[in-house]
Amino acid sequence: MRDPEAYPTTLDGENARRGVSISGNITPTLDGFVVTRGNASNAASDPGYGGGIYSSGANPIVTNNVITDNVAHTNTNIWAYGGGISIHDAPIMAMVADNLIANNIANAADSGKGGGLEVRDSNGVVIQDNTFRGNTAGAATNGMGGGISLMNSSAIVSGDLIRNNQATPTGDGFGGGFYSEFGDVTLSGNIITGSTAQYGAVTFQYNTNVTVTNNVIAQNPAGGVFIRGSASYPFTGALTHNTIAQNGQEGVYAGWYSSGYSTLTLTNNIIAGNTTGIYAHPDPNPNVVTATNTHFYGNGDDIAGLSISSAGEITGSDPLFLDPAGGDYHLRVSSPAIEAGVSVPWLTTDVDGDARPWPVGGDYDIGADEAHWRPIYLPQLWKGSG
Repeated sequence: MRDPEAYPTTLDGENARRGVSISGNITPTLDGFVVTRGNASNAASDPGYGGGIYSSGANPIVTNNVITDNVAHTNTNIWAYGGGISIHDAPIMAMVADNLIANNIANAADSGKGGGLEVRDSNGVVIQDNTFRGNTAGAATNGMGGGISLMNSSAIVSGDLIRNNQATPTGDGFGGGFYSEFGDVTLSGNIITGSTAQYGAVTFQYNTNVTVTNNVIAQNPAGGVFIRGSASYPFTGALTHNTIAQNGQEGVYAGWYSSGYSTLTLTNNIIAGNTTGIYAHPDPNPNVVTATNTHFYGNGDDIAGLSISSAGEITGSDPLFLDPAGGDYHLRVSSPAIEAGVSVPWLTTDVDGDARPWPVGGDYDIGADEAHWRPIYLPQLWKGSG
């Protein structure tokens, strides 16, 4: 019987070559391997792309692997892409699921995108239930997407643990955990924490259809969610039922680099413990933010900037997370966020996959967690008379 845990197969690039190359209109499965010490600096085809795994024109299924300590490029004056994995031109659907993707670097000497995973010019990519940990996009200031970088690609990113990734080691760059530029993206049910960058744990640029739902985005020195549009490429997105807490900068920043043309709708989010809760840059071409039933708490300012409308706020009340210091942002039974949200009929589960709302037919809890507290029934004890 196949047992990759007991009998691992290691694909070792020995720091001299790329681990795996895939090309052509095929749908291969890479399952149960350890892919390590790949280096694509001197690859015969597309050097600087995919230190561990590089796929071009295919629809790979990459599951249940450990992809670690790979590098796409080690040279200066060049961009590099995908320290762990790089997927380009996937025509239908590529999948990256249930992998540990750790300690990879896109470019160890200069600018890079996607320390753990980089996807470009691809359609319908599924990225789910992976752990991205300790990956770095690049050594220079323009590192983008320490954990994941998407470029001109539609993708569903769900159920991933994205922890302690960095755009650059110096704290510069964009999207310490996640970065996307162009493309329709759904970011759902992820835990994103410990990300290092100048602009955002999660950064979107020029996307026309973004849905960010049921995520916990917390304890990121880079701030929470940063978005940007332009006159040619206006941004449109929605943040629904997220917990955005204890980030070192803004919880949500619309229109960074004073570019304007960003439209953002927020519904039933907890935004707590950030330097500013929601900030919209006062650009001549306004960034328009509409927030409904936001639970604000412990921010330096809940709202700052211009063109923000907010209704149904909860303010001044601790959301009562179970153990925020330990990274547990589930709600206590007495949380004021419970049953305080507006109805979102299309959303039927929470960050854990539990039913939402609970109980069925009730009101929605605010934030990523729908509290499932159940009564405990104890048997009645009878005492005899003698």
